Amino acid sequence: MIECGVRISEVCEIRDEDIMNNQIIIRKSKNNKDRAVAVSPILKKEIIKYQRIKKRKYGLLEGNPFIVSNLGKKLNEKSIWQIIQEIKKQIDIRDCVRFSGHTLRHTYTSMQLRNGLDIYTLSLNMGHSSIKMTQRYVQTLNSEDFIEKSIKTSALMNLR
Repeated sequence: MIECGVRISEVCEIRDEDIMNNQIIIRKSKNNKDRAVAVSPILKKEIIKYQRIKKRKYGLLEGNPFIVSNLGKKLNEKSIWQIIQEIKKQIDIRDCVRFSGHTLRHTYTSMQLRNGLDIYTLSLNMGHSSIKMTQRYVQTLNSEDFIEKSIKTSALMNLR
């Protein structure tokens, strides 16, 4: 979720055939539109490992769900929420700190911008209907997050 910025509801609906070499197709997301999210080389490596384990343990599954429970059944939103809460306990995050699927989505957004992704592409990745929605996610960024990037892209520094 933190690597692709997908919603919990979208994770539940990913099927094996939605996983491609360098992208995952997210079908009928919140705006009832399909979109693609990028698969980085490190995520691809983890997907391949997971697929091998899943195939060895469960074989072919009805409906081809990508993410499954330890019983080989498609996970639902409540199950993923419970997994996230268990992770929160294991990494010892204080109770007063919000840690949720949506927190991971916000973190993805901030990290993508800090790493140089433009807001238009980010908006498409997140499945937002407009850039204005994406801008709401990034209101918490401070000047240090964009000053260094602004210097790197300076018009005077990059004259040709």
